[in-house]
Formats: sequence, C-alpha cells, structure tokens
Amino acid sequence: MNGLENPHLNDSKYSLLVSAIPLFAEKGLEGATVKDIAEAAGVNVALISYHFGGKEGLYRSVFEFIGKERLTAAERVLQTPTSQEDLRKKIRLFIEEFFLCYLQNPDVMKIIHRDFDGAHPQALEAFKGVVLEMFMRVKKFLAVAQEQKLIRKELDLDVCVSLMLAGISQCTRMDFLRKEILGVTLSNPEYLTHFVGQFVGVLCDGICAQ
Repeated sequence: MNGLENPHLNDSKYSLLVSAIPLFAEKGLEGATVKDIAEAAGVNVALISYHFGGKEGLYRSVFEFIGKERLTAAERVLQTPTSQEDLRKKIRLFIEEFFLCYLQNPDVMKIIHRDFDGAHPQALEAFKGVVLEMFMRVKKFLAVAQEQKLIRKELDLDVCVSLMLAGISQCTRMDFLRKEILGVTLSNPEYLTHFVGQFVGVLCDGICAQ
C-alpha cells in the first residue's frame, strides 16, 4: 500500500486515485489509459467519468489529493510554538514527515518532479493552489514565532519559507544521486534521523560559528 489515507472518499473513488498514481508515474498522463487505471483499481472504467469527468479530471484529483494530505499534516504539526526548543521540534517533525511521505510514495514524488517542474498544464492548475496554501501555512507558523521573539525580527519570512520548502523538495529529488555518489540514502532510518537533524540545525542556527 502507498501510505495515503482515505478519511472520506468512497471505495471506488479512492481505489481509482491510488491505482492511478503508479500508472501516471510510469507512463504520464498521455501514456496511462483509462482501461489500465480501471483494471488496476478493479472497477468499471465508466466510474472514471462518473467520479472525475474523465482521465484529465482524475489526474488533477491525484494532485489535489496528494496536496491536501500534506496540508492536513502541516496543520497538525505546525501549531503555535511555545519555546525555541518547541519551535525546533515542530520544524523537525514537519520536515521528517515530508521525507517519510516521499519514502512511502516515490511514485507521487516522481509525478510532481516531472510534471510540475515541466509546467504541465493540468499539474500546474491542480497543484499551484496547494503550493500556495502550504507556503502560507509555514509562513504563518514562522510569523507567530517571530512575534514571540523566537526567531530574529529582521528575517524575511518569504525568503525563509522559500528556502525551507525548496530545500526539502530538492533533498528528496536528489536522494538517488546522494546514494550513487555518497553511498547514503534517506531510506536508511539512521541516516534519515541524522540528515533531518542537520537540516534543522542549519535552518535554525545557520552555519557560522557563534
């Protein structure tokens, strides 16, 4: 199973969503057929039109489904920090959960990196709202921390959030190269713990000696 949750969707709709992900990852929107997707989900092909209005609608729904799950996780983790220690703990958990999502759902990340980076119209339309919501949620979290004087008041939060989210995304994208060149990977639990700790340390403390 892929680790994606199904809190509200009916069985056939959910089955189509999760079955479409590996096919879209392997073949892309154009290459994956409604017949292939329906067979993988074990449902009648007509249900794709019924639930999503066609293959393009299913494709958009995959992005929305993925994005909303990440937003729900962010809302749960990024609650108001009570101290610098709590701030670091919440940032660490946010980053760690993102990496774990990548490890549990490599096909999801493959679709995002290929189609979103390539400005695929359907991907961009479906995902840009989610990206903006995630950006604003993290910014709100840091703004509260800034008001509480847990982080420096002169920091540009737009820049901070951009660097944080871009860093997380790029770290997942380059994991295959990290494994090839350095012989380490985020799929190793011990290395993941070390990597996240270093990431949070650089993010919160910088690299200059105090």
